[in-house]
Amino acid sequence: MELYIPAEFEHKCGYIDKFGKWIIKPQFDWSGHFTKNGLAVVELSGRRGYIDITGKIVINSQFIYAGHFAENGLAIATLNGKYGYIDNTGKWVINPQFDKVWKFAENGLALVRLHGKCGYIDETGNLVIPPRYGLAGNFSENGLARVKLNGKWGFIDKTGKWIINPQFDWVDGFAENGLTNVKLNGKWGCIDKTGNVVVNPQYDNVRIFKNTIFFKQNGKWGIIDEKGNIVVKPQFDWVVDKSSELDLY
Repeated sequence: MELYIPAEFEHKCGYIDKFGKWIIKPQFDWSGHFTKNGLAVVELSGRRGYIDITGKIVINSQFIYAGHFAENGLAIATLNGKYGYIDNTGKWVINPQFDKVWKFAENGLALVRLHGKCGYIDETGNLVIPPRYGLAGNFSENGLARVKLNGKWGFIDKTGKWIINPQFDWVDGFAENGLTNVKLNGKWGCIDKTGNVVVNPQYDNVRIFKNTIFFKQNGKWGIIDEKGNIVVKPQFDWVVDKSSELDLY
């Protein structure tokens, strides 16, 4: 499906190949990429549905919102203001009942919001971790999810057990080096996935990009190693910002 590239012409969307030839003529108000099941989400007259690689509509445009199909064969969709998941025939696998839902993580759980609180469901729609958190993030590859309870952040496992107790004013997602930046009493540092503090909260800001830890002090950015030793003294006005606030719900 990599040859089918969404493109727009005269305010209508279709699909071209890598040479710019129209494979599916522009006819949609919006078009998304094709997924492994051979379907792409498209929008017509404010409603979303799905087409196959010939451009034929296989799931009628009936959803206010519908997302791309994930690896587990499910796509997020809405009905009457509620979110659920459909299969590749358009059938509801998990009925629309949540205020918001997100994609499933590798451990088979998905973050959902219900009645203003966040929890997690499995692929059958069962609430395995009841909605109790004010904010939360998806489970990461290390099997942990960051959640906020009573104004403090910590990390839970897929059973809802606290692995790192809620104690921080802010936590980010874990980076490739196995660390995450945390905020405590107005200062920033780093912890590992067991909750051990490896860089004491002492800086004005900390951001981790891949395996590089940037820190900010007195308005300038520098670099520290994974033990907190200064590698590059603070001297830069700006560095890459891998803050994942947008990943929090």
